[in-house]
Amino acid sequence: MSAVSLRDVRGLLELARTAEYEPRQNAFTSGGLTALLELLEADWVTYCEGHVNARRFAVMNEVETRPFEGHEFERVLDTHFHEFTLACCPTPSDGVVLIGDVTTARSWRRSRVYNEWCREVHVEPQARVSLTVSGSATGRSLMIDLADDTRRVFGERERTLLQLARSLLLRPLVEIEAARQVRRALRLTRRELEVLELVRAGMTNGEIATELFVSPATVRTHLEHAFSKLHAHTRTEALARLDAIGARPGATSIDIG
Repeated sequence: MSAVSLRDVRGLLELARTAEYEPRQNAFTSGGLTALLELLEADWVTYCEGHVNARRFAVMNEVETRPFEGHEFERVLDTHFHEFTLACCPTPSDGVVLIGDVTTARSWRRSRVYNEWCREVHVEPQARVSLTVSGSATGRSLMIDLADDTRRVFGERERTLLQLARSLLLRPLVEIEAARQVRRALRLTRRELEVLELVRAGMTNGEIATELFVSPATVRTHLEHAFSKLHAHTRTEALARLDAIGARPGATSIDIG
């Protein structure tokens, strides 16, 4: 691994603090993506979910997240394509592929996608990071780009930082996947599990209703269904059963792949 500077360590600590995943939006929050961009001194990051082909450097995404002034993020709902099959390059065990791993600079600049798309939007794709969790049917990945006027190419420093960053970004995904597996096993819906976690936080039915923008009667219905599936009669008993099977969102029993 390449040496990591004190600045890099600070950047990784900031990423660890801010790397959060929002299940409702199927995306990372802007804080973690901003920290990743600053760590790598990059210009764009794209997070994608779907069936990602590991033998291609390319990914296709429906939601692109870009940094703008002040590191504010805007979701662009048009479909963009990083659609270049330059070489067969199975994703390595560390999940990080740099563009230099699949093509030479000369070949890249002669490619169709470079001349027809990248030059048009002034983007230089640099890396793909696989964030797919073992056992998950969902393929996840990040694409990291530079502006084409930076004259930079990712090397061993960036590879090392992406390897370290990947482990931080995988943590919330592992938690989400653990919760999904529990829901499948118990037949709990996402909302039922969400209500139970708010109960664990000490909220009343009224407070939960306000938090979720539903009526207190709806909250009671979710709790009744959850109690039935958990064979529990009280809130304490339901939460104890969740703990006994590792169903809390913080559970990390799934291997990272």
